[in-house]
Amino acid sequence: MVDPSNANASGYLSPADFETLRERRDIFRTMAVSTLSVRQILGEGPNAEEIEGREISPELFDLAGIAPFSGRRFLPSDADTGSPRTVMLSEGLWRRRFAARPETVGISLRLSGETYEVVGIMPSEWSRVDDSDFWVPYRLAENRGNRVDYLDGVVARLSPGVSLSRAQAQVDVLSKALEKTHPESNRGLAIRLVPLRRHLVGGFWTPLFVLLAAVAFVLVIACANVANLLLARAAGRQRETAIRLALGASTGALVRQMIAEACLLSFLGAAVSLPISVSLVQLLRGAGPAEVWQLSAISTNWRVLAACAGLAVATGVATGVVSGVWVTRAEPEAALRSGGSGSRQPFARRGLGTAIVVAEVALAIPLLVGSALMVQSLWHQMRADLGFRTSHLTVAQVWLLRYRYPKEPERREFFRQALEGLRAAPGIEAAGAISFEPVGPFGLERRAYRPAGRATPLEESPQASFKIIDPGYLEAARVPLIRGRALADSDDDRAPAVALISESLRRRLSNVDPVGTAIEVHFPGRWDAVTIVGIVGDVASWPEVRVDPTIYMSYRQRVAPPMSLVARSRLGEESAETTIRRVVRSIDPDQTVRRLSPMSRLLEEALATSRFVAVLLETFAAFALVLAVVGIFGVTSYLVSQRHSEIGIRTALGARPRDILGLFVGQSLRRSAIGVALGLLAALALTRYLAHLLFGVTATDAATLFAGAAVLLLAGALGAYLPARAGARVDPTAALRSD
Repeated sequence: MVDPSNANASGYLSPADFETLRERRDIFRTMAVSTLSVRQILGEGPNAEEIEGREISPELFDLAGIAPFSGRRFLPSDADTGSPRTVMLSEGLWRRRFAARPETVGISLRLSGETYEVVGIMPSEWSRVDDSDFWVPYRLAENRGNRVDYLDGVVARLSPGVSLSRAQAQVDVLSKALEKTHPESNRGLAIRLVPLRRHLVGGFWTPLFVLLAAVAFVLVIACANVANLLLARAAGRQRETAIRLALGASTGALVRQMIAEACLLSFLGAAVSLPISVSLVQLLRGAGPAEVWQLSAISTNWRVLAACAGLAVATGVATGVVSGVWVTRAEPEAALRSGGSGSRQPFARRGLGTAIVVAEVALAIPLLVGSALMVQSLWHQMRADLGFRTSHLTVAQVWLLRYRYPKEPERREFFRQALEGLRAAPGIEAAGAISFEPVGPFGLERRAYRPAGRATPLEESPQASFKIIDPGYLEAARVPLIRGRALADSDDDRAPAVALISESLRRRLSNVDPVGTAIEVHFPGRWDAVTIVGIVGDVASWPEVRVDPTIYMSYRQRVAPPMSLVARSRLGEESAETTIRRVVRSIDPDQTVRRLSPMSRLLEEALATSRFVAVLLETFAAFALVLAVVGIFGVTSYLVSQRHSEIGIRTALGARPRDILGLFVGQSLRRSAIGVALGLLAALALTRYLAHLLFGVTATDAATLFAGAAVLLLAGALGAYLPARAGARVDPTAALRSD
């Protein structure tokens, strides 16, 4: 929807800085704001529901090139102060809440007690980028000159002829100028431009690349098998080819015939596979976890069909050219004299089939090793110690409605009442609150810090994870207090600022006990001094399972972002969730819980993408292993059929069936061993791309590499066993007579 020349300007960008950037037409042609999700109550009474939306610049949809399928886009006047409030709905909300009625455009809605006019319906295509239920205009005029608040999402289209690197260089100069002009708000703050596509894909790019490479490996192995079959068929037609060449047929005509036959075979295979692939895509969408980015958007469209047709043509041409050129290089006179004797067949003598089998085995090794590494990584992650007890813990994200709780004292009072209600509820052993969620991705919330009294520049200061908690959280999560005291209810906005630090941050600061000393924590535009009153155990991030030095401050002293209620109980999951909902509604019937689930389920959901990638890699590895076995089986069968005379002679001279069996199985093992050696080298080079996806196992794990090699060697033996066994049973008299 947005071409690659677009960039997303992200970082600490205040409304005032946004206006400054928007005026630079030499850098940006268009700029638009997309704020953090806002929650509103749609309707009133028993039919009211909470929906999630965004405040956006009127230019955003124009910038993205997406038009509503009903109604109109926002106009610049919709964002003017005092203008009637307007809203655009998603197609999903329109169909679910308004039964897809066309007359929805133009009606008035009540959102959190205010009236909005519906001016348009956005198509489902836009939900691939933004799955909000609604959008309202961001009123920049009301925030003009604001350097205190910060915009979380800014999208820009670069001016014609301006590259991303050039734009970044100009923005860097502008950032330095803003820092000098407004040091109180812009000190150390930079604006970074990243391509929008990279921003949307995020951390899923590496898994996508790994899966694409796995598909390519399986495709090459399948093509190798097809090439082997065509070469074997061509070898059987050498006498026919020799006759045609002797009668005057041109080499080009014979090669074209081979290409046509191979292309026909490829197209037939593609035609048969298309309905199967459509069914598999539907199965993937239905069975895959919802947490996997854009999985629901996968479909079999014309691009997929064109790619399949292109691959079919390329495969057919490649295999046809190889088999055609190979068979026409044989000397007609020698081919006619050979009479089909296997001992004189170029295919057997040149070992082209053997080379293809070696390549198949070599390609299968990285897939086997990669899938095994991912499975081990998941196993270690699921058993990792996060630093607190996750069992019997229920987490509820509560994003307070802004129109109900516009000021910080009101938000603190809500959480105070909620925690008191939870602690008094039957079956609840302990309750607390923490910013966002107890564990999150590494680096989700970080702030710079420095020892008090040191004038270390912001860009040179270390960073630590920063959490806002209530005094009861550590007890609810069972995070141990190592030294000092815990936070107390008396640590409020009238008392000196205090904090807890994790054990890893204590080791960073010094070898001296830091309890009672002060550090400075950076907040937008300033450094605040806080006194360390206690040291607690380390809590790891999830799903990376990395320990990040952490600073904990009380929600009674700091502005609280969206908070999560955390309750420990011996109640069942449903009973605990019901209790939390009841307590929240008893305080405010209109306030809903955004996300409510046991801690164990949150941890599982965070691993959904890794588990999904591991399952797909296992599937591709299984396909590769089966195809390698089939290739070994085919080559061994061909060689056995071409060496009937040799087998007969060996048997007549006293060779036993097990000798014949050992001959062909041994040759297969030697071919497999060469492929395994090459495959291990490829695995060592390729699995390093998995390194940052792995936990508890290295990309060069010796045991995994050895296991992958052993599996492929066993596959080589199994693939050769059946045709070798059939060859060992050849009647020597019949074999010698047939020759």
